[in-house]
Amino acid sequence: MLRLKNSLIMKPQAGPSANSITRAITGVIILLVLLGVGLYVGFSLTNTSTVSTNPAFEEFADYDTQSIIINDEIFNVYIADTSSRRVQGLSGITWLDENEGLLFNFNESGQHPFWMKDMNFAIDIIWLDSDYRVVHIERNVSPDTYPNTFGGDVDSQYVLEVNSEQVNGIEIGDTLHVTGGRNN
Repeated sequence: MLRLKNSLIMKPQAGPSANSITRAITGVIILLVLLGVGLYVGFSLTNTSTVSTNPAFEEFADYDTQSIIINDEIFNVYIADTSSRRVQGLSGITWLDENEGLLFNFNESGQHPFWMKDMNFAIDIIWLDSDYRVVHIERNVSPDTYPNTFGGDVDSQYVLEVNSEQVNGIEIGDTLHVTGGRNN
């Protein structure tokens, strides 16, 4: 301020520079990003529920799992590798999530007929030999077909059940690729 003969004259103040505005905006953005990351990490650490709402997740929680690649899509499959698990199959399960399935491992080649007892949704059933080569397919098998059986006239070691119409491009003779897995 300048004093001029008993009066005050206010010196004009310059407004904020473009640099200071840019720095302020950048600071606010960084603060918001850090806050968002902090909230995300905090939520992730305290959220112990599963992402899936599928009742099969709880039913199959102690099953081993594997990934099967079909037509460049990865299917996460539960492994039914005991007699009781093979008998239970998908009976009583309400639905499977997309790209999810149940792989029956019979440990040796033989004829393994399937039926739709206590099923709640249509599935595709794929019989595989010991090298995971497709030897038989039944598509869009409805629960209404029970007590009919399917696939009993072909030798297989594995049988894969997935949601109906999820593997339309697969044909007899194709080989499925099995990767990794989780053993409990």
